[in-house]
Amino acid sequence: MKKWFCVVSLLVVAVLALPAYAGQYGCTGTVTMVFINSNGVMVVSGPGGLPPIGLCSVNVGGGGVFSPDACKVVYATLLAAKLSGQSAQINFNDALTCSTQPVWGGPTSTSAWAVSTQ
Repeated sequence: MKKWFCVVSLLVVAVLALPAYAGQYGCTGTVTMVFINSNGVMVVSGPGGLPPIGLCSVNVGGGGVFSPDACKVVYATLLAAKLSGQSAQINFNDALTCSTQPVWGGPTSTSAWAVSTQ
């Protein structure tokens, strides 16, 4: 009986842990637009059908996952990808898809956690 209970318990834990990993995905492709607006929010669109989203803020206290210094690096990376024609990947951790990210959402409405070039 104890063995059966252990097996069932492990299966329950495995099923409950699955959604935590199922929400991580990357949006990969050409950067069609990247800029910093007058509020210091870095906006990007393109990779994987990503609509224009506010990814991070270069201002102190701008919110989001990335610090202002990290946001400047993200901007430089995405700008370099756009100018060179390289693909970029933006990784998210949520229940959305690349194309269903909140359009023109600010840095606090995104779950982006990493940016890279391909």
